[in-house]
Amino acid sequence: MKKRLLMLSLPVSLVLAACDFGTTTYPSPVPVPQAQTVSGTVRLGTTVSGPSSVHTDADAVGRTLNLRLNNPSDVTVQALAKGGQPMFAGRTVKAQAIGIGGTVLANTTVQADRTFSMTLPVTLTDAQTFTMTNEWPSEGGENRVTCNRTADTVSDPQARLAASEFTLEAGGSIDHQDDVADIAQTGDAGVDVQTGRFLYYADRDVTYAMAGTCTMYVNQMTRTLTFDQRVNLKRGWNVVSSSIRSSADYSTMTVAARVDANWNLTLVGAE
Repeated sequence: MKKRLLMLSLPVSLVLAACDFGTTTYPSPVPVPQAQTVSGTVRLGTTVSGPSSVHTDADAVGRTLNLRLNNPSDVTVQALAKGGQPMFAGRTVKAQAIGIGGTVLANTTVQADRTFSMTLPVTLTDAQTFTMTNEWPSEGGENRVTCNRTADTVSDPQARLAASEFTLEAGGSIDHQDDVADIAQTGDAGVDVQTGRFLYYADRDVTYAMAGTCTMYVNQMTRTLTFDQRVNLKRGWNVVSSSIRSSADYSTMTVAARVDANWNLTLVGAE
């Protein structure tokens, strides 16, 4: 069922009360949501790990850029180390499951200079959204997991959110779909840093905070996972900046997230 986002109408009793000589207090109208626009540049010739081996930037020109629903069926996924090996032996952390093929929410065309501008839908249905929970690693067990939680709150458990992703449809000389995202990876002094900026929808203002540290013993090594996610979502669409900072041996990892005021995205390719 769609959320009611229309301006409140005055009850008849309040209209009649306006004829009284006394002071009448009227309810404040609910602001009507306004359409939001996201813009940026598509760099299909670039990937997270460097230049693309199959595309140039020109391959994006003239193609349809879709914003698709990307809600996880299960909002917890495994934290993975390089090579796809589970870093925490099956324990789960809060993260966004990635998958292509969701419902198209909005689209636009990539211009000759590889820029785009896209108007986002004002509201989404309940069927297109999910409720938010903070998922911590299960404590105890064979990996001797312990967590020190300094923040673990969702201001409104009834708030409904939606995650999204961008895809480029086949077009011109390109006969396949490409996924693109505002993501980057850097590394120096034994530290690997992955950053990304993603669009999230909220049906109301809601704040979630998940902060603290968990330690566990895996493969004869003590591993530490730190959460620093403090996100203040406004009703409508939000750009959320997230990062994963890992040591070279993946013995420590920090997962952070904040709302980002920059709505100009740079979308790079996956291959």
